[in-house]
Parts: sequence; C-alpha cells; structure tokens
Amino acid sequence: GSGVMSHLFDRELEIPEKKDRISFTLFPSPNLPNGVVEVYNPVLALPALIEHTDLTISLHNESLYSLCDHLPEVTLTDINQIIAQLISTTTLSMRFTPTTPTINRSLTELITNLVPLPSAQFIVPSLSFLPKFSSQTFPSHSPLFEYQHQQSHLACTLLYRGNFTLQECVNNILTLKKTKLVEFADWTPCGVRAGMNWKGVVGMDGVEKAGCVLGNCLGVDGYFRDMQEKFEVMFEKRAFVHWYSQYGYTNSEFKESKRCLDGLRLFYKSLE
Repeated sequence: GSGVMSHLFDRELEIPEKKDRISFTLFPSPNLPNGVVEVYNPVLALPALIEHTDLTISLHNESLYSLCDHLPEVTLTDINQIIAQLISTTTLSMRFTPTTPTINRSLTELITNLVPLPSAQFIVPSLSFLPKFSSQTFPSHSPLFEYQHQQSHLACTLLYRGNFTLQECVNNILTLKKTKLVEFADWTPCGVRAGMNWKGVVGMDGVEKAGCVLGNCLGVDGYFRDMQEKFEVMFEKRAFVHWYSQYGYTNSEFKESKRCLDGLRLFYKSLE
C-alpha cells in the first residue's frame, strides 16, 4: 500500500548512489472504493512519490476493471495480468536486444523522453492486444488511468512488441499525426517517439503482438482536482484522522501533504 511504499522510499535515502527510479502506481477509484480512508492515502503518499521517483506510470482501479468488461467474471488474476503486461512491455528494450534501433534502452532514456519538467512525471498508459496498432490503442480509447482526454500532451511514446515491420510503425505514426489523435502543447516539440522489439507477448494464448502508449498529458490534473476536493472536505472535519494518529501521523503531516497536492495542481495549471 501507499504507507509501505513511502517507508521503502525513506529507506532508499540511506543509499548514497543516485539511481533513476520509476514507479507503477495504482491510484484508488472514486467509484470503486475499498474504504473511506482512500481519500487520505494517495494524498499522504504524494510527497514521497514526487520526491523519490523520476517517473510515475499511473494506473487506476476502475479503468483496469473496465478493460475486463468482456469477461463473465473479473478476478484479481485478470487485473494483475494487465499490470504485468504493461510493466513487461515498458521495460522490454531494457531486457532484450531489439532487432532495429530503438528507444528506451535504459530507465534514463525513458525518463528523458517523457518528462520535460520536474514534477511533470505522471504518465497515462494504455495497452492493446489488437492485431493492428491503431487509434484504439491510445489512452482516450483504452486508458489505464482516468484523465481528461481533451487536454494537451507534453510527450508521447509508442512501444511495439512482436512481429511488427518498420513500415507499419511509420505508417501508424503518420496516421496519428494526420488525424491529430494527440494534441501537443504549443511550447513542446511534436514529441511522438516510437520503439520496436521482436519479443512477443508471453502468457496470453493467441496473442502475439501488443502495443503500448505512454502519454504525458496535462489531463491528469482532473484526477488531482477531484482528489484535492475530497481531501479538503474530510480533513476540514478531521474525519477519520484519529485512525492515522494511532500510527504516529500528526496534523502537520496532513497539512504538508495538502500543500504538496496544492503545489502540484498549480504547477499543472501553469503548463496549460
């Protein structure tokens, strides 16, 4: 959970060597809550996440479940398989030698391609197992995180795995640019990057190809806005705060986390 994650980050401060850090973070859903204190948990974990990670690939409970709507019964195994395939595809070029020149051969390169400014580190992913890498692969069609689709992007990376040809990749990128599926902020270059790897999908019967899109989109601010509003309503009444006090949390830590969230929202507003 968020508390264990924050504790692990604090322990890593004891390691003097600077390392690039990427996290796959599962944010709670307002429509699929597991408990009333979920309003507090992501806000309290936010300072550690921003301070100790360079890139945060954001996942969302409800979005993960929506991708499994076609199944008669959704299990945690189904959800975990989606997350595992996303992690595998994102890190594929770091683990297997590609057949063609590619990007993201290291965490440093992945972070450099996707994070133009500090704190603009929250990435919206999507994943597709369609025979063809199409518009349905983009987060606006198959998101793994809830966000405002109409907002501008700061950067975008397309990752192909399986038996794709270079011409297929080029044609798809040209189609994306013509149809303007992704709008970029005026002050950023057209930051569509693409990478290919021959390694096919493992663990899914009948699936040989997969496409992954990692988008740095200003629309994530919509989720943080909802988080901010719900946190303020509950914290104003100090509702459920006593449960955290039993584990050593103080009001100052709550206020510090709120200032961090407020600052993050102001930062995203300044980029619009």
